[in-house]
Amino acid sequence: MMPSNYIIAEDVESKNVIKEKIKNAKKDLENISREILERKKVYKVNECSMPKLKSAINKAFNKFGRTTKPFYADKNKCISCGKCAKTCPTSCITLVNGYPVWSRKCYQCLRCINYCPKEAIQYGKSTEKRGRYNIEKYLD
Repeated sequence: MMPSNYIIAEDVESKNVIKEKIKNAKKDLENISREILERKKVYKVNECSMPKLKSAINKAFNKFGRTTKPFYADKNKCISCGKCAKTCPTSCITLVNGYPVWSRKCYQCLRCINYCPKEAIQYGKSTEKRGRYNIEKYLD
């Protein structure tokens, strides 16, 4: 379990929750590393309820929900640094007149929103007052 970065749906978790999840993930990674080194055969899968329904919802989301239309940069906050375009894993962001523009090939990882140094990038009106999650702030 890692902290949620999907601020389109909800605000970021509290700092304490984020820190606890990262601490637990580090322990899990240590165990996984040990199991790999020991060549243990391990099956750790969290079976979910209603997997077919969730698969159908995921397919519908991928087809209809992953739109880039709501993305925009608040021109009063954007400093045209280009970090959003440089760090986008699908290279779907380009700068036009110094401001980001999104193409259609977006995975909605939300790196652009969460890593923007000025919190200028938004997804519709829902993200304007929400926090941002960037794991680099929490690593020791």
